[in-house]
Amino acid sequence: MRVFSSFDDITRDRPQVVVIGAFDGVHRGHQFLISRASEIARARAAGVTVVTFWPPPVVVLEPNKPVHFLTLRDEKIALLAQTQIVDQMVLLPFTHELSQLSAEAFLALLRRHLDVIAFVEGDDFKLGHNREGTIAWLQQYGEHHDIVVESVARRDDGSQPISSTRIRHALEAGDVAVATDLLGHSYDLVGEVVHGDARGRTLGFPTANLRVDPLKLVPANGIYAVRAWRVGTPDIVWQGAASIGVRPVFDGRERVIEVYLLDVHPDLYGEALYVTFVQRLREERDFPSVEALVAQMEHDVAAARRALDH
Repeated sequence: MRVFSSFDDITRDRPQVVVIGAFDGVHRGHQFLISRASEIARARAAGVTVVTFWPPPVVVLEPNKPVHFLTLRDEKIALLAQTQIVDQMVLLPFTHELSQLSAEAFLALLRRHLDVIAFVEGDDFKLGHNREGTIAWLQQYGEHHDIVVESVARRDDGSQPISSTRIRHALEAGDVAVATDLLGHSYDLVGEVVHGDARGRTLGFPTANLRVDPLKLVPANGIYAVRAWRVGTPDIVWQGAASIGVRPVFDGRERVIEVYLLDVHPDLYGEALYVTFVQRLREERDFPSVEALVAQMEHDVAAARRALDH
């Protein structure tokens, strides 16, 4: 998959079926859209182009709004590449200037660089200044410019539509199982391993403390069974237990992410560690003593082994 940060970098080599969107999470609904675009592209000897933005528009338009995302820039690239059906991705830097473009002006810019023969979009599609470019507007635009426009109803899981918002809510409640089902893949995060207070080591459970991008959504406080690997060596996967929270036994105030790797204790300081969430084991709790905490940690490690070996 080719990745471009500007329309100017694209070589206009063959017709394209285009999908425009945020693609936060690249969840099952997004995957269906892309799959449908691929079907049209194969029938028309065309390629599939995904157009998206980084930073997301809300970061630029509402800078004081606290927001978190399922996928950061590089994660989104990796997940779209894994579909193996996206030929090229245009990852545009979102700016105030871009936000002022009308839907018509934006598509005129896009079509100067891409031979667009079709758009495939969800029925909640919005584009352009003040989100004026609805799916109905896009269909009229397509008729005028001889471009196929296919509106795809939101996918659901049998009860509710699949959406990035719904997945965020599941993770904020600690329900990584529901999030995984809706995503169609595991929920992951990557962080730099930094020095902490070494308290885990003194308790017999040395942990890797992670510094994570503040835009990344971190699941609810609690204990999780996880798998982890160095970003540079993804073929070596470790089992582990992750703790997310403020460590109330020690009167903590700052939220921290700690990963205890089962059976191995590599020196990871300064490295990027990739963590994938398998199962939430329990909520964060206070304990009457350090001894009670250590006893619970032993139970947590045993529970993590069972979950990961299942």
